[in-house]
Amino acid sequence: MAKDNVRYGRKLRLLERAVKDMKTEWYECPSCGKETLRRKGYAIFKCRNCGAEYAGAAYAPTSKR
Repeated sequence: MAKDNVRYGRKLRLLERAVKDMKTEWYECPSCGKETLRRKGYAIFKCRNCGAEYAGAAYAPTSKR
């Protein structure tokens, strides 16, 4: 286990893993339609294909609400 991980509680470990997976996942770009949208920083996403930048939720381009 790395030092950054949550130490106790299965549910907390699963939630942390889900957030880490969302942060590193590729998303579909709204303008060009390719799966080249990637998280650049907190709530900032940039497409590697067309270069467009979007603001979204903290870890994903859209929120569940």
